[in-house]
Amino acid sequence: LRWRDVRWIDRRDIELAYDGQIDFDPGWRPRHALAERAGASPPARLRLDREGRNDRWQTRIDVAGGSWNGVSRFETLDNGRLRVSAELVPRDVDIEALVQTFGRRTFVAGKLHGQTTLTAEADKAGALMRGLRTRTVFSVSPATLTKLDLAKAVSTAGISRGGRTVLDELSGTLDTEATPDGTVLRYTGLKARSGVLTASGNV
Repeated sequence: LRWRDVRWIDRRDIELAYDGQIDFDPGWRPRHALAERAGASPPARLRLDREGRNDRWQTRIDVAGGSWNGVSRFETLDNGRLRVSAELVPRDVDIEALVQTFGRRTFVAGKLHGQTTLTAEADKAGALMRGLRTRTVFSVSPATLTKLDLAKAVSTAGISRGGRTVLDELSGTLDTEATPDGTVLRYTGLKARSGVLTASGNV
């Protein structure tokens, strides 16, 4: 199966083009798969390579000048439901370049490192994306808040909201969950450190 310049339009009318190819084994198990954002620079691509006849795939993601590699699995559970899972390790992923690749903007700049787990369960393969959940434990060091001068916000009791803040480190956990109203993002255990200033909390 090959596709070129297939355009996905999300609920906010952000239109993105994708190219890709899948070579199948019997039983419609992908032997090799490649998907990439058409025209993205730096390249943004996902590659899957099956491990023998197992329902395991070496997963290699090149994005935003870094990598997000690991292993993906496909299972049929005892109750008949389908389950997809993955364990991935992001390394040197430029956050600003990452979100720009997918037509978004970010309030944090820096290079991401961490650990990601992904799970999705459904009764049918076509519904797996609608049950997708991810968890990423991350650190960005150094990091920059691109829309907030933290020192000025503290000294003005929150009246001043613009500017930038360079942080020695930003860390925490990001959970995402697909819902009928879009993807929900939750940041927990956030910790930011910049010289004599520290901040923590959830979003």
